[in-house]
Amino acid sequence: MSCITSVKGLTLCLPTSKEVYPTVFHSLVVLKLCTCQAEWLNLLLCMLRGCPNLQSLRFFQCHNPHASKPRPCWKEPSSVPWFLLSSLKILTWANYEGREDEKQVAAFILRSAIFFKEGDYLLQSNRPQGETRDDQGIVILAQALTYMSAHICLKLSLDLFSKSTNTWVNSGSSALFWHEDLTNLGPLIELTGANGPRVTGIHKLATVNQVCVGGRHPILRLLRDCLPPELPTALNSDQDVYLWKNSLDSDPGEFSTAGTWNFLHPSPPSLPWASSVWFKDGISKHSFILWVIMRGRLVTRDRLLSWGLSVPSNCLLCNSSPETANHVLTECGFSEEIWRRLFHHHTFSLPGSLMEIVLWCRSASGNSKVNTISLLLVQAIVYCLWKERNARLHTSTAKTADVIIKEIHLLLRAKLFGLDRETSSQSRPVGSSSSSQQTSFLSTWFTFFQV
Repeated sequence: MSCITSVKGLTLCLPTSKEVYPTVFHSLVVLKLCTCQAEWLNLLLCMLRGCPNLQSLRFFQCHNPHASKPRPCWKEPSSVPWFLLSSLKILTWANYEGREDEKQVAAFILRSAIFFKEGDYLLQSNRPQGETRDDQGIVILAQALTYMSAHICLKLSLDLFSKSTNTWVNSGSSALFWHEDLTNLGPLIELTGANGPRVTGIHKLATVNQVCVGGRHPILRLLRDCLPPELPTALNSDQDVYLWKNSLDSDPGEFSTAGTWNFLHPSPPSLPWASSVWFKDGISKHSFILWVIMRGRLVTRDRLLSWGLSVPSNCLLCNSSPETANHVLTECGFSEEIWRRLFHHHTFSLPGSLMEIVLWCRSASGNSKVNTISLLLVQAIVYCLWKERNARLHTSTAKTADVIIKEIHLLLRAKLFGLDRETSSQSRPVGSSSSSQQTSFLSTWFTFFQV
C-alpha cells in the first residue's frame, strides 16, 4: 500500500483487502469502506488514524453480510481523529441497518465532526414496506443520534432551524452561546466568524450558563475595565483636538517639526574639542583643517602606506622620522621650534600632543582675549605647517621656520585688527571699566605673543 499513498480516492473491502494498512495517506480526501464483513470496524479504526485530510467518508455494502458471524462492538478511539476536527465535510452511509455497531460509529462521527452543515450527512437503508422515504430517514437518523448528548443534537440541527426559530433563554443550560440570536443581530458566530471561539477561548458548543457568571460575561467585564473610568460629559459640536507628543518625555501639545526631527534624529554626543575648533571669531579654512585632523582624516604618508600605496614613509619637514599626523604637527623638530617660539611667554605651559593643546586653549589664561588669540594661533600654526608640508611635496620648495613664523604673525595681526574694529564699533555697556574690555586684541598680542 505504500506505493499508493498519494491517491486522493480509495475504496476498501475486507474480502479483497486482508492486509493491515499502517500507511498514512496524506493526500486521501475520499474514502469508501465496505461494511459487509464483521471485521470492518478494525479496518475503519486503522484508516481513521491514517487519513488526516479526509473530506468525504462513505460506507456501503458490496456483498451480503454474514449473519452467522457475531458483530464486534465499537471500540471508540482514545482521541478524536484529526480529520473529524479539521476536514471531514460529507458522511454517506448506504444500506444503513441500524445495528448496534453502526449506531455507535454514526454517533461517534456525528458527535466529533465540527464542519458538518445541513445535508452533509445522509443515512440510507432499504425502506420497509409501507414506509415513506422521509419517515424512514427520520427513523434512521434518530437511531444514529441515540448515543449523542442533547446539545450535540442541537448543534447538528442548528443550521436547519436557526433561521426560523427564536430562543427564549431562561436557565441557559441548553441554549448555545455562539449559535443563538442573543443580540437581535443574528448568532454571534456569524458576527465574529471562526475567530470568535479561538480568540475568546470559549468553546464553540458552550452553553449560555457556562459562559456567563453572575449574569455577566467575564470577558465583557475585562473589556470594560480597559476603558476610561468616566466617559466625556461635555460633548458639543466642536471638532476633536489631537495632541502630539514631540518626544517620549514631553507633555502632549501642538505638533513641532523641529521637535519631531530632533526626536527621530537625536544629536550625537558632543565632542570635548568641538568648541575649540568651531567658534565665532575663527578663520574658516583654519577651522576646517583642524576639524579634519581631529576627526583622524588627515592624509599623511602612514595612511597612504596602510592603503597599500607605494610611497616614501619619511617626514617631509624633518626627513628623518616616519610621517604621521602627530609627528608632522607637534613632534617633528621643525614643528616644535615653531610652537616654542610662538608660545614663549612664561605664563604658558604648552602640552605635548595636539589634542591636549586644543583642549588647553580654552583655559590657557584668565584673560578671555588671550584664550581667543590662543585658539586662533593654534589653528594658524596647524594650517601653515600642513601647507608647508604639501608645498615641499608638490613644488620641491621649502621655507624656514623664521619665514613661517613671520607669516603667522602677519596673519594674526590682520585678524586681530579686524576684531578690534568690530569691538570698537559696538556700543559698550555703561559703567564698564574692566581691563579685559579696555585692552584691545592687538595690545594683548604684543604683550603675550609677539614681544
